[in-house]
Amino acid sequence: MKKTNRNELFAPATKSFYKVREFSTVKELLSQTAELYGENNAFEIKHRDTSRLITYNEYINDINALGTALLSMGYKGKHLAISANNRYEWCLSYMAIINGVGVAVPIDKELLFPDINGILNTSDSELIFCDKHLLKVLERENMNPDIKIVCFDYEEDEDGILSFSKLVAKGRELLAAGEKDYLEAVIDPDKMCSLLFTSGTTGTAKGVMLCHRNFCFEVKSAMSVLKIYPEDTGISLLPLHHTYESTIILFFAPYCGAKVTFCDGFKYVLKNMKEFSPSIFVAVPLILETVHRRLMQRIKAKPHGEFLFKFGSKVCKVASKVGIDLRKVFFKEIQDAFGGNMRLIICGAAPIRPEILRDFEAFGIQILFGYGLTECATLA
Repeated sequence: MKKTNRNELFAPATKSFYKVREFSTVKELLSQTAELYGENNAFEIKHRDTSRLITYNEYINDINALGTALLSMGYKGKHLAISANNRYEWCLSYMAIINGVGVAVPIDKELLFPDINGILNTSDSELIFCDKHLLKVLERENMNPDIKIVCFDYEEDEDGILSFSKLVAKGRELLAAGEKDYLEAVIDPDKMCSLLFTSGTTGTAKGVMLCHRNFCFEVKSAMSVLKIYPEDTGISLLPLHHTYESTIILFFAPYCGAKVTFCDGFKYVLKNMKEFSPSIFVAVPLILETVHRRLMQRIKAKPHGEFLFKFGSKVCKVASKVGIDLRKVFFKEIQDAFGGNMRLIICGAAPIRPEILRDFEAFGIQILFGYGLTECATLA
């Protein structure tokens, strides 16, 4: 019998389909993004009836400005928390912190004040980035008075709360004056840069320490088997304080030069998809089960709807064997419900019923499952 080599036992079981770039820190990844995709749109931000596009060059410039401002305030090596709805400023804050300032501490925005305050104190956080919604939750009189608060929604400093936009503007001024401490910051890929609190199955949240090497490894691992194109648009719905969502939005998108948009909330997901026409969506089974149920209700409500769906699925399956894709013919209405461009849904966190996978495949939308733990940088 052939003796099994120990290295074979621990070798990756998944075959690499795509060549990946080499980088050892997220800062190096962003540098590559600027060179390859600097003029690509990184974010599309909806504001009432208009939308704003932010390129990767603008994004990286904002990261450098915020990071420079934070260093000027004495936060080198410090722990800085973030708790807010998914938005551009959330991403900007996180990336600025980990790429030359200190340690980012994402906090669930749905927690009650005692839990938020507990994490702030346990993590030794000295500043928290938040939005106006979280400000209503924070009981400032019961907080450590040394913890500074920066609000994404404040245009001016007010009542001891710092304005996020003014902080970024301060950083730009420092950069223009020749300040280079943040730009020249040396990143240790094995040093903790993110402290995430997860309860797992035991209730009490515990801090998980992750570093640049963790994030870079999972990006390269995933991108060796998953193809995301610069033309792709992702829509962010799951909370960014989870590594599952943040990994794809914060690291996968810049690696590929893809664009990110933000959902207004679960009940608006299909409405937002029609507005942004995304091609990639990150979800958990509960979301897909709810969307699937609504779609099937629409199908069954039509005359002979269920029969036509089954018939169309069989015809599409047969046609695909000879290289003909008829799904956009038979299921155009359903694809339009997702904005017309949806091609890939990345799902995880729990099992899903096989018929949902089959039906989405029939619609022309592939579902891929990712498995992992926060302690292992989610998809690593």
